[in-house]
Amino acid sequence: MDAASSDDIPSTGGSNHSNSFEGESNSNTKTTPRKIFLQKPPPPPCLTCGHPVCKKHQSSTFSTSSIRICEPCAKQFELDFLVDVITTTASNTAECRKKVNQMVDCYDRAKLLLLFTSQYTEQIAEALE
Repeated sequence: MDAASSDDIPSTGGSNHSNSFEGESNSNTKTTPRKIFLQKPPPPPCLTCGHPVCKKHQSSTFSTSSIRICEPCAKQFELDFLVDVITTTASNTAECRKKVNQMVDCYDRAKLLLLFTSQYTEQIAEALE
């Protein structure tokens, strides 16, 4: 009779037969949160600032219209935002200038994006029909 191979012998608690060394993890089978994050496609960008915006950080006001804008940028489109910025930073002209420049940058980006896409409105409308 042939000698039994090690695969035929049932393992008892005394021996440790495994494919990896002790302390070594099998990275092929473990899925870390980083790997899951890297496997997902990036979320669409904010219309005004261009940063990726997930559904958690998307403005609920604009999401009803299917417009992807992050919460910080959505505040810039509120009626009282400019007044609030000027009144809270009126004593510090550098801070006021910085806030106004940020708003102008976001408005400019949105305007450029809308001007660019307006060139293709007819093709987009035809494609949607």
